[in-house]
Amino acid sequence: MVDNKFLENIRPMNDALTQITSLKVRAYQFTADPQYSELNFPAGTKYGFVSQELKNVIPELVSKNALQSAENTIEYEGVNYVELIPILVKAVQEQQEIIEQLQAQIQILQTK
Repeated sequence: MVDNKFLENIRPMNDALTQITSLKVRAYQFTADPQYSELNFPAGTKYGFVSQELKNVIPELVSKNALQSAENTIEYEGVNYVELIPILVKAVQEQQEIIEQLQAQIQILQTK
């Protein structure tokens, strides 16, 4: 829910394409370390971002979290993938503007 009556300081986002092209997409497997066994990590290869790397590019998408296990508290950094969607959309829009500019330049050159 993002109704504008709940928002302040609404402004356009710039340089989304720069941010997106700076991200490092990773393939990984979750650790089999017994100290995390009760977290029931899924098996197999997964794809995503390492929160410590993402934090260097878009720190707002990384949050500190904690899980209480039977024996201790496990602190970790999580990635907010849902908030990444609008940034991806803006990057596509910026890329489309570039494509249209290049198409216009090509058309000019072809008519010479």
